[in-house]
Amino acid sequence: MNDRCNCKTTVKDIMKCASISEQERQQVFKSFWATAWGEKKVFIDNQVKFVPTQRHRNRKKENETKRGQSLQYFLRVQEKSHRMCRTMFFNTVGIGRWTILRWKSSFGTWQKSSSKNQVFKDQRIIYA
Repeated sequence: MNDRCNCKTTVKDIMKCASISEQERQQVFKSFWATAWGEKKVFIDNQVKFVPTQRHRNRKKENETKRGQSLQYFLRVQEKSHRMCRTMFFNTVGIGRWTILRWKSSFGTWQKSSSKNQVFKDQRIIYA
């Protein structure tokens, strides 16, 4: 498990990184790595959510973007789900961004927004 994030959070912030103690982080880390690989994938699928982008950055064409989805990370501590920043989530569970994206794509919940990709009925994606 790596160090916690350096977020400057207040009570009104959406991210609740500061609300989780080091002991709770250690408990999440140990319970995550004590499970089988299939259970780890299900844990990540439940704790990482894809949401549509709120603000599109392509100024030439309104409502068009290269990235159609954003990621939100949550940690469940004492039966409550707390939204975390990316750094805090990655450092707590001890896995990287590409592993999470690969696992999410295996559940069929993530797709690249390029129209050149082929998406099959069984949710497999072939990237162009």
